[in-house]
Amino acid sequence: MIRWCVPVSCASELPAAALDVLLALLPEGDARDVRRFRRPEDRARCLLSRLAQRAVASAALGIDGSPPLRRAANGRGRPFFDRATALAGAGPDAREALEAAANFNFSVSHEGDWVVLAAEPLALCGVDVAAPRARPAAAAAAAAKAATAAAAAAQGCPPDPHRPHPYLASLALLRDSLTDAEWAEVEAPLRAWAARGAEEEGSQGGGGGGSGGGGGGGGREEEEEEEAVGLAEAAFLRAWAVKEAFVKARGDGLAFAPLSRIEAVWRGAAAADERGGGAGAEALASPASASAAPPPFGDARAVALAAAAGAPFAVGTLRIDGGPALWGRWAVALHPLGQEDGGGSGPRGPPGRRRPHAWIAVVRGPPSGAAPRELHADFVDSLAARDLDGDALRAAVERAPWLAFRSLKVEDLLMSDGEREALAAAVALAAGAGGGGGGQASP
Repeated sequence: MIRWCVPVSCASELPAAALDVLLALLPEGDARDVRRFRRPEDRARCLLSRLAQRAVASAALGIDGSPPLRRAANGRGRPFFDRATALAGAGPDAREALEAAANFNFSVSHEGDWVVLAAEPLALCGVDVAAPRARPAAAAAAAAKAATAAAAAAQGCPPDPHRPHPYLASLALLRDSLTDAEWAEVEAPLRAWAARGAEEEGSQGGGGGGSGGGGGGGGREEEEEEEAVGLAEAAFLRAWAVKEAFVKARGDGLAFAPLSRIEAVWRGAAAADERGGGAGAEALASPASASAAPPPFGDARAVALAAAAGAPFAVGTLRIDGGPALWGRWAVALHPLGQEDGGGSGPRGPPGRRRPHAWIAVVRGPPSGAAPRELHADFVDSLAARDLDGDALRAAVERAPWLAFRSLKVEDLLMSDGEREALAAAVALAAGAGGGGGGQASP
């Protein structure tokens, strides 16, 4: 089992010579994909994703050299491990590891500040990171809101109390991807904020409250609105990440539609070990040790503690097409992850000034739950134990521990001392020549 997260900044700030060293390690097609991106952040996400895929089989199975990876021939792009090729060239130790990890598969995702990867030896595995969008500062948002209200008043149009909040309106095209219960969770913080504003406006005799908001003056009102938007966005990100992780685990992507067919059922909050230190802190809660209480998603301190450790915050299962909860067959864990405004800290780094958390969903499921073979035959054929069932399936999916995400740097994704030395030399040479970060790789 592997859980990795890599900050995008560790590659976006590299000089061009260092990027060339890293690109030379990739297959030609992967390097070409990286070079297609012009923005340093986009290029870094693609590069780190490909380097992580290159490194994961070696880390999990002890395979020397570049592992045999393939991408789905159906155009959906899921990378997978070419087991037959690996077995053909494996020594005794590697062959034993391959046989133990009969369904070794991995999933990768990148958004915002992070590239994340998860791998499993037996269960299907899907991962997705959903990052918050940049929002205007409270003062800018207040000014825009005031300008809109003034323009409406000038045209003789009073505010419409039934108009959805702008954040909810921005999700209109995605509404059908959420279940009614998920949408209600997204709406709830903004409804509560608007209700507080209406109550305070009424208690003040109709003065000064505006069209919703938790009164007490403009600054406080805007802060409360921003907090409500943050809670609503977090609810959306959690739901979205679970859906994306599920379709990635299956391997059929957007062919599994609509996404409202998928809904998480939470068992409770993961009983994370916050003591830190040693391997014991890596293997955190299993679903069997989860509490009966619902996950305290609104508890900012609890979320921050889990984010600081890369730890799972909530565990559960899935419901598909409104059917029964699929306990023992599909399992899901949610991890909050800090978004950095600066300072370059990771899950275990110093707590810099953070934007709202990103959320990672990891989904595990039965090999028989992969996409239909006609959609993804090459990936399905790479699973050697597709008939995993009963106690063996429950052990792989539900009773296996949920690991914390381990924060890596770009050099941790390299596979030999020689590769790391070449990268360090390129960085040092650029520094000596006065080269800046975030350079464009050579064509």
